[in-house]
Amino acid sequence: MTMNKNDDPLIRLAPTSILKNVKAHQANWEDRDLVMCEPCRDVNPLEESGADEEGENPKVLRDPGLPSKKDRDEHDVTHIPYRSWCAHCVRGSGRDAQSRTIKGEMAHSDVPRVHLDYCFFTEDSRDEQGEAARTSLTTLVMKETECKSLCAYPVMHKGAANEPWGVKQIIHDLDTVGLGKERIVMKNDQEPAIKDLRAEVAWPRCAATAAEESRVGDSNSNATIEVSMQEVENMTRTFRSSLESRLQSSSWTTL
Repeated sequence: MTMNKNDDPLIRLAPTSILKNVKAHQANWEDRDLVMCEPCRDVNPLEESGADEEGENPKVLRDPGLPSKKDRDEHDVTHIPYRSWCAHCVRGSGRDAQSRTIKGEMAHSDVPRVHLDYCFFTEDSRDEQGEAARTSLTTLVMKETECKSLCAYPVMHKGAANEPWGVKQIIHDLDTVGLGKERIVMKNDQEPAIKDLRAEVAWPRCAATAAEESRVGDSNSNATIEVSMQEVENMTRTFRSSLESRLQSSSWTTL
């Protein structure tokens, strides 16, 4: 069957640029079954590239955030400094996702919060017989959000039963900062000793005292008291260093 070129729908619908290209090659019209533009004529991608029917594997660029093989080999020698892309560094020194600070209107609460927790100061020394000994001092730390005051109470034991003076001192300090007759939220972990202390503080108060507890095994959920305890430990070391320097003592040991 012979097809008239004017009856071909490809020609009737083709853009002007293709029609001009077709007219330039009318001499070969009778030998063609299809009308193709100049760039596509006689081009077979598989024959030109020599690729099989499955095609070539694409070349994927390396993620710029990941190291090269050379970088990994060099890092594996010492694993210094810490690298988040190194699985061994993450297992040895990795931390949980940081606790994000709440900002905006949700960051402000009309009810002040009082954070409580215990920290410990330990020291390795020698007893009279020259044997190694370790001493420890338990300290209760309180941080309130109304005046941002920070209090530390050295105690012999955890809980309220063995340290009744600690309960009275906390109530007195809350009165001092103006929270004696104000509603407060007391936040602590789920340790029985600190929960018992919180209950003893709440009972004699003349204002409502709500309880809030951090998640089990997640100290980062109460980051305020964690930072406060670190401040107490740092200042204690600083005061001790200054005192021993004044006394010209040579018995300095790290807490």
